[in-house]
Amino acid sequence: MVKYINGWVLFYDRAHTKDPTWQLGGFIIDGPLADVRTIREVFHCPVLISLWRIRHAWHKNLLNKCSDIEKRSTMAKRLGDAISIICRGTGDVELFESFLQDFVECVGFLDYFKVVWLPRLGIMATSVGYSILFYSKSVTQPFRP
Repeated sequence: MVKYINGWVLFYDRAHTKDPTWQLGGFIIDGPLADVRTIREVFHCPVLISLWRIRHAWHKNLLNKCSDIEKRSTMAKRLGDAISIICRGTGDVELFESFLQDFVECVGFLDYFKVVWLPRLGIMATSVGYSILFYSKSVTQPFRP
């Protein structure tokens, strides 16, 4: 992540030498582990977390790790609802804890979710309090697993 930010800093500096009034409109990141405060301080712009990328990873792993089609559909809906509630500021990571309890029979996906996403989601839910914006691609764009 640091090497990408360094590249953007160079680009930002170069753009400012040509036009000092130019400002970056926003910064989109794929995960909540990036140093959001530093990005905001350096670039003076909103930081967006790409929910589309997160949900895409969940769907891909649901397809691979959960064979029950009905269960997959229900799990995807619950995950989407939980993330929407968190983004509105009316929920927290406990929504995912109840998700884990309700779908204990899908061990493969839950193991993946606990290891990869649960720690990150705690950081992301905390970040919402620091007014991080969430970005999702248009719903008209087709999903490709």
